[in-house]
Amino acid sequence: MLSDTVNTYLSVRRAVGFKLKTIEKYLASYASFAAARGDLRVVSKTALEWAALGASKTQRANRLNVLIRFARFARAEDSGHEIPPESGFCGYWPRRSPYLFTDDEVRRLIFHAGRLGPPGALRPYTYSTLFGLLASTGLRISEALSLHLHDVTSEGLVIRETKSARAASSGFMRQLPWPSNITFNGGVSSPVATSASLSHVEGASWGTPLRPTPSKRFSKPPAFNANPMVPNLGCTI
Repeated sequence: MLSDTVNTYLSVRRAVGFKLKTIEKYLASYASFAAARGDLRVVSKTALEWAALGASKTQRANRLNVLIRFARFARAEDSGHEIPPESGFCGYWPRRSPYLFTDDEVRRLIFHAGRLGPPGALRPYTYSTLFGLLASTGLRISEALSLHLHDVTSEGLVIRETKSARAASSGFMRQLPWPSNITFNGGVSSPVATSASLSHVEGASWGTPLRPTPSKRFSKPPAFNANPMVPNLGCTI
């Protein structure tokens, strides 16, 4: 059964760190499509017919490439599987040109994020800190959202959730050292920000809370700068 081969393929690749969420949907769809035609193995004609159901040229090419990789895996165990032709569809992934925020735009973004509602909530602190962290460190959004309290150390931030799932599954991590204008007080057991200088360019910084104190989790941190547009030259953690 093709569905059994699909499950084996997914299990093997996930064992080395691949997530394959979209690929799992593609292969499940193809297995059902092929089963309806009585195929017990990968058949090139059926594969091309299924790939042709894609809504765009790029999607059709991507669907076919997924099947080609799967067919190569399946054929290693059973030579009855056919490998679809790579020239079946031509497509490419269009890349959007990245938008680079100016220093002023980053400041205004953090400024307005710090004024989000509702009143008294952690939401403005959360988003102003997140945007400041991304701008000042260059972290990927997935890396920033995966940070935990124990990742804040006296040496810097420990990044465990990397872009490569394979690297993460092997225990690989990297450390982002603190800038020279940041001091660390109180040890790793209580990393609490009283003020922070988050800047993506040298000499440009603004005050924003990194993390409220545990005892005042639902109130404004004591050293929160009421005006994020006012530069803050240091950070105490």
